[in-house]
Amino acid sequence: EGSFMSVDAAEKRNVKKSDLKLDEAAADKEDDEFTCSVCFLVLKNTQLAKPRSKVCADCA
Repeated sequence: EGSFMSVDAAEKRNVKKSDLKLDEAAADKEDDEFTCSVCFLVLKNTQLAKPRSKVCADCA
């Protein structure tokens, strides 16, 4: 499976930029999911703390 590392972290660890590519495309957001407007994670609606502003429980 592909993993992600920032370019800055890769440069510190001497990782090739070509190794930073993801192997798979991201799945589409499902009907029971939302994107947090603070942390930008895609989470299940059960984690929604502020529906009006689409903020997850961890960021609220």
